[in-house]
Amino acid sequence: VSRAGRLSSRPRSVLAMSDEDDERDDGLPATPQAHVAELAFDFELHALSPSPPPPAAEDAPSPDIATSQHPAKGTFFVLSVGEGDEQQSFRLCHEQSGDACSSTTAAMQVTEGLVRWLVGRQGACELALVQHGGEGEEGDVVFSVALDLAPLLFGWRTMMASFASEPSGSEGPIATRSHSAAGGSEEMDEGEGGGEGKDGEGEGPREGGPLWRLTVSVRADLPFLPEDIALSLNPMAVTVVRASGLPADYTGTSLKAPYVELAEQCAPVFVRWRALGQECVTDGRPHAESVEWGSRRIFLAGEQPLPELCRRLREEGITVEVHDRDPKSASETNPRGQTRVAADGE
Repeated sequence: VSRAGRLSSRPRSVLAMSDEDDERDDGLPATPQAHVAELAFDFELHALSPSPPPPAAEDAPSPDIATSQHPAKGTFFVLSVGEGDEQQSFRLCHEQSGDACSSTTAAMQVTEGLVRWLVGRQGACELALVQHGGEGEEGDVVFSVALDLAPLLFGWRTMMASFASEPSGSEGPIATRSHSAAGGSEEMDEGEGGGEGKDGEGEGPREGGPLWRLTVSVRADLPFLPEDIALSLNPMAVTVVRASGLPADYTGTSLKAPYVELAEQCAPVFVRWRALGQECVTDGRPHAESVEWGSRRIFLAGEQPLPELCRRLREEGITVEVHDRDPKSASETNPRGQTRVAADGE
């Protein structure tokens, strides 16, 4: 469980604030103020040919490498965050941008509205590669991805994310892993970053164009969340990483290979957890001794009054259920489109 209250420059818990702080009637700090976080971006962008070029004729001249143009020449990235009056867009250059762009930093105004927007989208925002369209003209979008900024919400000062486009006919670039400064990694479910699914999906490259591989590094000059917003909203994340040591048999009398009978008789393995009024059900995974999800849910613990938050954390805690043997005959389809069971006695 991650909690944004840990990012304070002073070692102080959100549950034990000093009397000298300006507080609301419910014990939380006064109305959060905006501050500007400068984010420095570094891009590694590679274009791969979707198919090998046809063999050249024996008498054909060799291609002039000096005059060949990189597919990303004259392009730049556009990072978009927020909505309505608080929407912010930043033009960011990479090594092939040339005169199309000159900045690699985004001076992002962090407000309560922006934090709520990021949490609602589970940390995802749109990052698009755009072709320069000339003076005063809108360029075409080459592709876009959902960049996960959630590590910044929880105090990381540096983060890295990798993307790769798929061949023609697929849904486009998909985030493979998001890395934090500590070297940890978190796998994102496809579409998870958008909160409601498709809002977080990227736009694929043009048909017949190159396949792209992109690595984005982000460095913040100071904590992304100021202390007052961190204490007032208190973003919290619960991540279901894996379940290990799962039993291999269903009836105990089968002569089949381990987990084969379970796969035949039971619905895919899923986890359901509950905490602070939140409930989340993961996708189903094939039966095995160790099953991984990397499924993350972000919510705002600060929405509850401080005394109520303390009471629920103390008395309720977090309830986690691993469902690895729900019979298929009693299964139903859950809201995420995976097979699960509402078993008796849960």
